[in-house]
Amino acid sequence: MKMLPDLSQLTHEQLLEFTRQLALQHQQLAEDKQQLDAKVQHLEVSNKQLDAQVQPLSILNQKYEHELALFKQHKFGSKNEHLTAKQIHLWDEAVEEDIAAVDLELERLNADKTNAAAQKAPANKPKRRLLPDHLYTIRIEHEPVSTQCACGCTLRRIGEDISEKLNFRPAQFYKEQHIRGKWVCDQCDTLTQQAMPAYVIEKGIASPELLSHVLVSKYADHLPLYRQRQIFLRAGVDLSRSTLSDWIGRCGVELERLTDALRKVILQQAVIHADETPVTIMRMDDKDKKPKKGYVWAYATTQYNPIQAVIYDFQDSRSGEHAEAFLKDWQGHLVCDDYSGYKARFRSGQVIEVGCMAHARRKFHELHVTKKSQVAEQALVLIQKLYAIEAELRKKTDGTAQHRREYRQQHS
Repeated sequence: MKMLPDLSQLTHEQLLEFTRQLALQHQQLAEDKQQLDAKVQHLEVSNKQLDAQVQPLSILNQKYEHELALFKQHKFGSKNEHLTAKQIHLWDEAVEEDIAAVDLELERLNADKTNAAAQKAPANKPKRRLLPDHLYTIRIEHEPVSTQCACGCTLRRIGEDISEKLNFRPAQFYKEQHIRGKWVCDQCDTLTQQAMPAYVIEKGIASPELLSHVLVSKYADHLPLYRQRQIFLRAGVDLSRSTLSDWIGRCGVELERLTDALRKVILQQAVIHADETPVTIMRMDDKDKKPKKGYVWAYATTQYNPIQAVIYDFQDSRSGEHAEAFLKDWQGHLVCDDYSGYKARFRSGQVIEVGCMAHARRKFHELHVTKKSQVAEQALVLIQKLYAIEAELRKKTDGTAQHRREYRQQHS
């Protein structure tokens, strides 16, 4: 460190020079401080910029960790969710069949016992349901061959016991012969003949009832056409798959009028539910012969709407242009998930987005399962309470939209 001179020994000129040097040093220190302040400010700005860059990366990292946890849960966790509710019912049916078989064997083993307690039905045996009253009833009388008593008197009927059996008459084919008589006038040779009634497939052999049966079996009962053909063969009727396919296609064309009318009805509603689901399809003209993924777009009215309607719009992709085309010029509230395919309609200002609570709950459930998040658990509890309120509203069949709104505002 530079030693300061003894000021008492300095001359007047030396003091002036020393003062000038001190002023220069002070000015230099001030400039250095200003530069340091500028550097500190620059570092603070850079630090904020780095924080802004790190924050989305941190969120993205948490997202990846969450997705990785979901993947591990799906791959290595419990596999009970791999069975749908309908598939689980198959196991229930198998168990019930086994129980019924065991009960029958026990009844046969106990049939020779004379003990009344052994003959008594088990206390937990389910009570048999009464047969529905709307079923067609055939009365079969079982009377004695002779009403003459062994003592010589005539028997008198004092009552009857009725036992009901549920019978089944398999579906059967029968031929309809439409006979149209030809009538001619002998004087002017005018020929008169009644025209045939209109049919879905003109000059075809299928009646509307048969076409309805094939359609319901395929789309409601999930019976492919080749299985229906096997069932028909057991009845002695050979209908090829190509014939059945042709019927399905022609019915689809004829039903387009109903589809168009149904679409108009749905687009007249102020609130519509929308969702899309993938389906596996096979293209007959595709040389690759590999299954492709298509999408069924569903549009439905609300559960409180007096018109309960839903229309399915099949498309070969999940592009938002399909929703744009279906909902073109429609204005109202659209209930859907957060899929971006619907965003174009929302940006137009004609459609108001209404979020789906079930999809929102799913994210909280996944977060709770993978990370045991307390916030997610609290959200699930609150959503469960909202579901309970909606369950109470569904019981009030005579309520109006305003009443439901007031009930939600009061209890939610």
